[in-house]
Amino acid sequence: PMFVAVPTGSMIDYVEIDQIIRVEADNRYSIIYTVEKKFIISKSIGEYESLLKAHNFLRVHNSHLINLKKVSSYNKKDGGYITTSDNAQIPLSRTHRAAFVKEMEKYLILPD
Repeated sequence: PMFVAVPTGSMIDYVEIDQIIRVEADNRYSIIYTVEKKFIISKSIGEYESLLKAHNFLRVHNSHLINLKKVSSYNKKDGGYITTSDNAQIPLSRTHRAAFVKEMEKYLILPD
């Protein structure tokens, strides 16, 4: 498995990339939500976007980066939002919608 270093105070946690559900920007901090817990770190969401882009993560909103493998559903109404495996509803911005739909098609198996 691949890991990402997550600095938290005087500790560095090594988090398995596949365990990360999403990253949310919060002012100058980022909140990393994993299957087991969340981490609040003093790094920008942009830093994690560049680190995780090659690992099936996509920026879907100015303040949200999601693991495409952890998407549960996509609601196209009211501007659109994505539900992730932790039941969070993530807004999907208009500028990222086409990229999200295109990326999700890679993971779909559709009946004939």
